[in-house]
Amino acid sequence: MASRTATGFAPAATPGRVPVAAVIGLSCLCGIICFALSTRSDRWFLGEDGVVEWASATMFGMAAALAMLMVYKHSMAHAGRALMLIVAALGTACFLSEVSFGARLMNFSMPAMPGGGELDGGQDFVMLAKRYFHWIAPGQWMLKATVLAIVAATALFVIGRFQLIRRAIEWQTGNLQRKLVLAAAAALTLAVSLDTFETRRTAPVEELSELLAAALLVASTLTPPGAGVRVRQLRSW
Repeated sequence: MASRTATGFAPAATPGRVPVAAVIGLSCLCGIICFALSTRSDRWFLGEDGVVEWASATMFGMAAALAMLMVYKHSMAHAGRALMLIVAALGTACFLSEVSFGARLMNFSMPAMPGGGELDGGQDFVMLAKRYFHWIAPGQWMLKATVLAIVAATALFVIGRFQLIRRAIEWQTGNLQRKLVLAAAAALTLAVSLDTFETRRTAPVEELSELLAAALLVASTLTPPGAGVRVRQLRSW
């Protein structure tokens, strides 16, 4: 009896599997410990420039550096190279956002943001759009609901017209590296959404979402290209 492998499902290669699990598991464990130990007065854990935020910044920077290292030091397919460039760009942008573009490290001030705060992160543009939306039509809930309904309907039309959900599922199916990047993007989207609420209740979850996204990006750079690709076992007698 002999066996041969064709396209189907096979376990991911051993190299890279342990580091990926270790990075994700360690970040989740650290996040749970920080969340459990922190209180509203313990701003050094989950607050601005706290332990979790600096951990996220470090891991975002690490993801960007590792992704560029993968691009220049390893030969890979065009799709894999493009994915690593996306990870590098996303990691760099998130790193700069987490450290306020170096404002606190270099002792300079970022532009003031209308309504309070500083424009020192990518998520602040979303927050600023939300503030302007409230200022343009104060108290006019019917107008706001109409605008939101139009935006939602447009988004649903675009998603359905171009089959974005189906394409995203097909794009990541059977590829662990793509799954990790897509999960990181989802965690970042959650973090940005929570940041727009501008309340202390959502701040811990936002910080932990950013930490998880950073860990997922690092894990994607440690995953061998093609890991988790589906293969099926064909047996010949």
